[in-house]
Amino acid sequence: MRECTYIEATRETLIDALAGDPRTVLIGADVCGMGGRYQSAVGLRERFGPLRVRDVPMVGRAIVGVAAGAAANGARPILDLTPIETWLGALPEIAHLLLIAPKLCGERRSMPIVLRGLVGPGYSSGPFQSGHYHPLFAHLPGLRVVAPSSPTEGKGMLAAAIACDDPVLVLEPRRLLGETGPVPESPFPATLDRAAVARVGEALTMVAYGTMVGVARRAVETLDGLSIRAELIDLRSLAPLDPETVIASVAKTGRVLLVDDTFGRCSIMSELAAQIAVHAIDYLDAPIARLDASDRPIAFSPALEWAGMPAERDIVSAAEQLMRGD
Repeated sequence: MRECTYIEATRETLIDALAGDPRTVLIGADVCGMGGRYQSAVGLRERFGPLRVRDVPMVGRAIVGVAAGAAANGARPILDLTPIETWLGALPEIAHLLLIAPKLCGERRSMPIVLRGLVGPGYSSGPFQSGHYHPLFAHLPGLRVVAPSSPTEGKGMLAAAIACDDPVLVLEPRRLLGETGPVPESPFPATLDRAAVARVGEALTMVAYGTMVGVARRAVETLDGLSIRAELIDLRSLAPLDPETVIASVAKTGRVLLVDDTFGRCSIMSELAAQIAVHAIDYLDAPIARLDASDRPIAFSPALEWAGMPAERDIVSAAEQLMRGD
């Protein structure tokens, strides 16, 4: 393996997809000129031509409508990296054109469309382009929602999303865009519907996804020094969820801490907590513990935009309380 950034890793996946299947098209705002908003598509128009790499206005409803028509006629569209807020404006098109309409056809049509959505704070984007709206999309039946936590996961999960015949929303944290990590050079598709045990332990189960996996991993290393060996689960897939992997871990540890950077009400972790309460209540030696983001807008200020998100010290403190039974 070699080291590369999240953007470089996912750009390799785009190149592999466009080179490997002539039906694959890349659609997005400024992908032809600037190479996309974060230069993830630099040079792709020159390499694959204007019919395969196309600019469109950054209007979610229009982009999804174009992609739905293209997919219905045999194309496999990838909708380039945009703020998740763009897809909020396209919720009716996503629900109706991508998820409901294909099922109403006499013969079910596949909708191999990938939506890439930037989520969370970073680059001082402020409250208008830093949202966490994962639960809104995960609620839609038929839409797969995945959350990579590293450059390797980003490359593999984007490849799996492109190969999938269902619509897939890939939630890509801004905080990871410039992050560097070991990434395989050869193409590889990751699993879209399974959580992963990122670290084995026996004292308690810690569950996170996306940006919070890296924060939780640092907290786990700190807990090692306190003689608390935690098991870390990376959810990876938010729709469908994989409660079985989490429940298997809880059965071993007897304690669980759910870490989330979205609002706690009606969240992904709310659903996971319910699943644990129903299917793993007999394994628990302590109540389910949760850490969520505070219910407030995200600030433009670099010094304040991460305020209210679970930090390493918060996770360590919550784990210690869980072990004490506070």
